[in-house]
Amino acid sequence: EGFPGVIFRTEFGTNDSETWVSDFKKGDSDPSGMAFVPKDYVSKLAAPGEGLVVDVGGGDDAWAGSDEIYRFSATTAEGEVLLHSDGKGGPLDNAVDITIGNLDIYLVDTRGPTEPGCIFRMGDDASLTLLETSTPLTNPTGIATHPTTGDLVVADSALGQLVQVSPKSGATRPVVTGLTLREYNMACVDASPDGRQVFVTVNDPDAVLTFTILSDADFVQAIEQHPDDPMVWLDRASYHAHRGDVKRALNDFGKAIELAPKNPLPRTRRAQFYADQDQAEQALAYIRQSMQEAPDDWQIVMARGQIYEQLDRWSEAIHDYGRVIKAEPQEWRWWAARADHLAESGRRDKAAELYNEIIEHVPDILTRLKNRANARLQQQSWQQAIAVHTSLLKHETEDWQLWNRRAR
Repeated sequence: EGFPGVIFRTEFGTNDSETWVSDFKKGDSDPSGMAFVPKDYVSKLAAPGEGLVVDVGGGDDAWAGSDEIYRFSATTAEGEVLLHSDGKGGPLDNAVDITIGNLDIYLVDTRGPTEPGCIFRMGDDASLTLLETSTPLTNPTGIATHPTTGDLVVADSALGQLVQVSPKSGATRPVVTGLTLREYNMACVDASPDGRQVFVTVNDPDAVLTFTILSDADFVQAIEQHPDDPMVWLDRASYHAHRGDVKRALNDFGKAIELAPKNPLPRTRRAQFYADQDQAEQALAYIRQSMQEAPDDWQIVMARGQIYEQLDRWSEAIHDYGRVIKAEPQEWRWWAARADHLAESGRRDKAAELYNEIIEHVPDILTRLKNRANARLQQQSWQQAIAVHTSLLKHETEDWQLWNRRAR
């Protein structure tokens, strides 16, 4: 419980709780997410059965205070041990949840109101290294480990998604979309021991949602019961695609398109599948068919922009991205994080163009982007800082402070 900063223990099957850990650092007692070490996990930091808890930074600056990680016993109250303290200048800004993977320990950090979120890996010496993701996270508020695949499952409140993240490559894939997660709803995701179910706490409505991961047998039964439902075939196609079964995925995509020739969704999903297979020209052919059915669907426009980018047709990609930003201006943080990713990967000019689209289509954004630009400068994220300053200077040509900061 974040306030007053206590871990409570309730004996299973009862309603009585007892204070279990209460001696967190004075003035910074905001435990938010915890995890317990599996029986077969080997680490110098904690033994099987012990717990790890993240204590969110506090004090005068809630975004830059001392984030800490403690170890505690599941059988003996109190006696917690400080493993990592991250004072000002450390990599953490607002760590909110922790999970113990198959090989390593991971935690998520929302990185404050103007930052993209991120995942850190904690080594045996309690040092932290950034896990770079293929697409940026915006406001990750919960993290869990899938017990059978070892993938990380991250809840992102800004994206409204559950995102699957490979701890080896950083590759990301949204697995559930359309969730309503409170911005500061911490430690809101968990998985069952067999990996078949994922649980998410949501705020609209107030509920704990249970998602069940389906098997081959489940899909066979669903298709036998609903052979003419294109969505069943489409779901199985996505299932095969995720498992790398290209032939079966294409067969099921084709069946979904056959059953719903006027529905753009099956063609869009098939286009995204081709794009994932590095077959961008085929992807573009299918996405054009989807556009004919729904030319103003921003999700289709978004998919087409990503395919254009993959083909290095940036002018067409940025045009589509601008349409999406105009349709969904509240998602500007995701696009800003995407611009930062472009800048860091050596594509600073493209990052500046993307920031220009944000400025053009998001009302009253200049002040927030100026704060973001200054934050990038303070963090010495030079490529990101130059990109956002460059876009701002196209709109604020007389602002000498912007010129001075970009020169620095």
